[in-house]
Amino acid sequence: MVLLVFDDVLLRLARGRQRLLDIGCGRGDLRLLLEERGWRGTYVGLDLKRYASVVGDAQRLPFRSGFFDIVVFIQSLEHVPDYFGALQEAWRVLRGGGVLFVQAPCCESWVATGIQDHLHVLHPVTLSRLLRRIGFSGCKSVVEGDFMAVWAVRE
Repeated sequence: MVLLVFDDVLLRLARGRQRLLDIGCGRGDLRLLLEERGWRGTYVGLDLKRYASVVGDAQRLPFRSGFFDIVVFIQSLEHVPDYFGALQEAWRVLRGGGVLFVQAPCCESWVATGIQDHLHVLHPVTLSRLLRRIGFSGCKSVVEGDFMAVWAVRE
């Protein structure tokens, strides 16, 4: 089951975008949720586990540059050892005008620090600055309860 807190934001961003990469997809439940809400496009789920449509590493994405319209990390970026490298790879595989969407536990939350396999604690302001440094623009963020979402556009 996907823990998508900001489904309204993601659905708005995905509207009209055809190729979506879900990094850290787990079983691919996001695809079902998006399709139930009317999204029609090509979904590619990447994970380290066999049940993903593509088994791979977020730090070395096995896709050509500029292939995707939207890349999402839902409760997964905090698990990636080199999250800066993973974000650079997301930028690489996005086409111009493509969108990156990240949902993660908010740094003030027990969810961010209380789960053992979280390697990083993320903050929306710091993440937005990092995304701008990589080359994204139009960074926006929202915090609700224990979770945050940050999204930006590849120029």
